[in-house]
Amino acid sequence: MKLWNAENNQLITEIAAERPVTGTVNRLRVAVDLAKRRALNAKADLAQVIKDRDAEREAIYAAVLEVAKTDVEAKKKTEAVTQPRADRTKAQETLAKLKVELAAAEDAKKKLAEAAAAPPAEPAPVAAAPAPTTEEEKKKAEEEAKKAEEAKKKGAEAKKKADDEALKKAEASVVDLTNKVKAAETEATKAEAAAMKADTEKTTAEQAHAAAKVTVTRAQESTQKAEQKIPPVRVEYETLKLAEKTAVDELAMAERVVEVRGKRIKDLESRRSSAEKLVRETAAQLKATAAAEKKEADAAAAQAA
Repeated sequence: MKLWNAENNQLITEIAAERPVTGTVNRLRVAVDLAKRRALNAKADLAQVIKDRDAEREAIYAAVLEVAKTDVEAKKKTEAVTQPRADRTKAQETLAKLKVELAAAEDAKKKLAEAAAAPPAEPAPVAAAPAPTTEEEKKKAEEEAKKAEEAKKKGAEAKKKADDEALKKAEASVVDLTNKVKAAETEATKAEAAAMKADTEKTTAEQAHAAAKVTVTRAQESTQKAEQKIPPVRVEYETLKLAEKTAVDELAMAERVVEVRGKRIKDLESRRSSAEKLVRETAAQLKATAAAEKKEADAAAAQAA
């Protein structure tokens, strides 16, 4: 901006114009706000992926503890299955032995029953004695026949008694062995159930141990994936943080320019006021000089007349 003397058309002073920067500052402030929001969001994203990674690490730790725990349990169940299996084998062997003994006792009982039911064996025939001729010989022969009949009867009774006692003992043995077989069958059933339970618990413990190992592997894979997500998110955060700093620096610079220009504008305003004052004073002086010159000219003209 130039200031001219209206009287003599001379340049009094020139004031440089300032470009407006208010719009630039406002745009930079919007850019700073946006950069801060983006950096804040990126920071939250970074914190989240780190949190996810840490959670996966905790999962690995928990899974490793579970592997150790299930390993102890599996070994314990493996040891615990030995005795029930041995008891089952022993019970089965005892049952098989008793069944053999029962079968033998039943066979012996059957044979004794058949023997008891059979008629007594006839004595072997003896050579016929000469027929008695005298009364005394007849009487003697009759007595001997009577004695032989009584002996035969006593022998049959003795045999029957012996057979009955033997059969009774055989029946008692069969009953006793039958009861023992039933008891052994009960014990074998219990032993089988206990062994099956121990086997099931062993299998369950081994499956739990295997599953825990799989969990560790999966947790390690998940941790690796979570770890791989961190670098790009970190780079994004650092990039946006740098962009935020750049925007803040540009805003600060623009605000400094505004401040400096404000001071320059005030200085220019002051200089313009001084220039305008100088113009007015110069104009007044010129006017006074012109009036004085006119007065002198009028006085000179009056004297000349």
